[in-house]
Amino acid sequence: MNVDTEKLEVVFKIIKNEINKTLKDAPINELIKIKKQNKWLTVFATILSSRTSDKILLKVLKNLSTIIKTPHDVLNLNYQDLLNLLKPLGFYKVKAKYLIDFSKQIITKYNLEIPKEINEITKLPGIGKKVGAIIINNLYNIPIIGVDIHVHRILNRLGIIKTKKELETFKIINSIDNQEIKNNLNHYLVAMGQVICKSKPKCNICFLKEYCNYYRKIIIEKTS
Repeated sequence: MNVDTEKLEVVFKIIKNEINKTLKDAPINELIKIKKQNKWLTVFATILSSRTSDKILLKVLKNLSTIIKTPHDVLNLNYQDLLNLLKPLGFYKVKAKYLIDFSKQIITKYNLEIPKEINEITKLPGIGKKVGAIIINNLYNIPIIGVDIHVHRILNRLGIIKTKKELETFKIINSIDNQEIKNNLNHYLVAMGQVICKSKPKCNICFLKEYCNYYRKIIIEKTS
């Protein structure tokens, strides 16, 4: 399968221009600011992000960041206190286990060095390809696109790719060469998904509708 790189480049430039305008209130923007405070917060926040809205994650992180700043802090914290901190999140007990197991392994097996390679970082608890890609992109500026539901959905709605599953999207979209796009696409599309292109999209206010196959289909269906 191919990527419509020409459309991708056009769309990317438009979203880049809107990230601090139309998309400025997207929770992902605030989340990225918090992540930049501490490399371990980047890791912990990304592990905790699955199946949780960024609005809820932000609230949890603001409390978590005052108590937990390193893997040692995770292991030194009373287990029930950790559960209480994570309770607003979906699957909070599973995520607590991930944080504990990750912290043990990153200390004992990796000497607190976070792997830079996707195949290595995904050996750690709680880190699949999406989480691993986001972590190494955020920490090391390695050009790799983490693919979540927003990225997968929007790329397919636009017609830039045609895939069924997120892992398939991950493989295909990361075949592109444009480094700037690979460094920023996850952030931009997540913001887009949080503000406009939700599961029920706000096509009427979307600045990408003229490029969107999904919108074009809606117009054809309404007029046919």
